[in-house]
Amino acid sequence: AHRECETLESAHVTVRWGSTNGNNGNNGGSNGSNSSNGGSAEAARARKCAPRVIATLETAWAALCDEASNDYFVAPYSTRGWSADGRRRKLNVYIGASLHPWPHAAAHAHQGTHVERVSAVGHPKANKESKLHHSFLALSCGAAEDERTVCHEFAHCLQMHTGGHVDSPYVGYQWEAHAEYCTHLLRPIDWAPGLRHFLETSHLPVDMTNASDDGGAGRQYIVWPLYAYLDKRFGRG
Repeated sequence: AHRECETLESAHVTVRWGSTNGNNGNNGGSNGSNSSNGGSAEAARARKCAPRVIATLETAWAALCDEASNDYFVAPYSTRGWSADGRRRKLNVYIGASLHPWPHAAAHAHQGTHVERVSAVGHPKANKESKLHHSFLALSCGAAEDERTVCHEFAHCLQMHTGGHVDSPYVGYQWEAHAEYCTHLLRPIDWAPGLRHFLETSHLPVDMTNASDDGGAGRQYIVWPLYAYLDKRFGRG
């Protein structure tokens, strides 16, 4: 059960944030204090950005989850033997710290997963334990106000529905690189991060993530042009 919250829904997304009545509290950190005033301020900020989050995610959904789109990746709950249990659900998005615990103190944004055992998604090789991964977004207010961050984390949510990005020792750098490529597909002109640093380190193996990326979060974020090459060279499918 969720704590008291406000919601905003669209065709594919439900956004939730703490109520302004001050009863939710807050887990502190960068998202606010434990006072009711802090919770009310966070709720007001979340309420203001929620419509934009909805619009951003619906645009991303149309591009990445609609089979008619040239940039189609995967539709949630559609992969047989992994996530297709015969039901379609909306993506849950939590804004602020009052409704969902952060995985670590410095959290800004993350894709979370609730795992359920469902026999309908079992597969003798790909999904022996019949795990159904319900992915969701948990965003600080600052992250929710950043359109590119929202799209990047949404890509992680979609990855959980493929069966190819989970429980594998071969994913590694691809987890972040592919999410960055998804954001690039949504705005090819505006969102092309780290190109110079990618070119400067392109002589290195693509999975060498500990190389310098000029103070960024890690080289795994800047090797996304590999996916652009693969798409152009081999096509999608």
